[in-house]
Amino acid sequence: MLFRFCFVFTPKNKYNYFYNMVITQLKAEIENKIGFQLDSIAACRRFEQILINQKLYVSYTTLSRIFGLAFISSNPRSSTLDELVHFLGYQDYNSFIQTHSEKEALNRTNIESQLVLDSMLLSGNEINAIEHLLELRETSPVIYKIQTQTLASHFFGNKIPAKDGIRHLIDIEPLSIELLQFFVFEDDPFGHYENTLKKVRERNGSNHNLSLFHQLFSLRKNVLKGNKKLTLEEIHPNSHYHLISRSFELDILINKLCETKIINRTEDILCRINEWNDVDLPLSYVGRWCRGLIYSNKHSILKDHWKWKQQCIKLLKIQDINKEFQAVIYSFLVLTYGHYDSLDFMFKGNWENAKIESQLLLSLAFKNKKAFETYKKSLGYL
Repeated sequence: MLFRFCFVFTPKNKYNYFYNMVITQLKAEIENKIGFQLDSIAACRRFEQILINQKLYVSYTTLSRIFGLAFISSNPRSSTLDELVHFLGYQDYNSFIQTHSEKEALNRTNIESQLVLDSMLLSGNEINAIEHLLELRETSPVIYKIQTQTLASHFFGNKIPAKDGIRHLIDIEPLSIELLQFFVFEDDPFGHYENTLKKVRERNGSNHNLSLFHQLFSLRKNVLKGNKKLTLEEIHPNSHYHLISRSFELDILINKLCETKIINRTEDILCRINEWNDVDLPLSYVGRWCRGLIYSNKHSILKDHWKWKQQCIKLLKIQDINKEFQAVIYSFLVLTYGHYDSLDFMFKGNWENAKIESQLLLSLAFKNKKAFETYKKSLGYL
């Protein structure tokens, strides 16, 4: 006789499932913030003292129960959960739940949209995929911004260009400009991205930012491919941070800045990212500056710069999707300070727009010369 077991989500076990999921997330965020695992009584005592220093009170015995170290298991009190989420920067436990419920809903919607987009591209319906992205632009702006990567990876990441799709994309000017702004295909091993960028720029000659971005993108590719006779025009101080951070990276690549100028520029960047709401801003400045320092072999100049090191560590711990600069920052920390932080970020995002360059820098950090040379060759860098 064959017996089948079926788990049914009754109201009670559905609540338990959601509760356990949120508690698991809470524990993960705590360990991520403190930088060590709460897998022993000694670790719980250590965290208890950290909480006390911040005028928060949760005993090590309670922590041991929450983190599964005690024989007795019980759900923590709401006041205990409030203290723990205060440590993470939330107003209370309900705020923590709401934030993660919204994030889970966003993740689900994103996956659903990606399945639709992927299926269209897989079946060769590139025009329909573009139209689907246009719908997302109106109905779900956040998902639209994320899914530009799926479409652009298909168009620019294959050896044979998607000519019909790219042609249709260029004809839809609001989408083509936005896609190129949201999705910067740093690798561009086949030149499809730069070629499309050039065509869109020619059709929108009055768009100064687009023109400037095209120049900066092309300059960087040329200098990394060995062209030394290049000049960088001055960027207006009120330009977008993506343009300014790109000009900073190019400045060190082209002009080989001296130690004093590198220190001053580092301090300038720290001032610029002192307060931010959008995580892309500090990641852009720090990531591109770290990348420029590595490629110009000047990263050791900051070996004693404690404040820069702490800023890099802080950005490396950000939990988000598609943050290719975290691979750059990780490599910089290893090469400059011998600081091997968690590689957890590698499993929480896909850097299709800078995958090869991220692998190149990580290979350099891990001293894998053969892999480094292979990635460098695929990008055409000398």
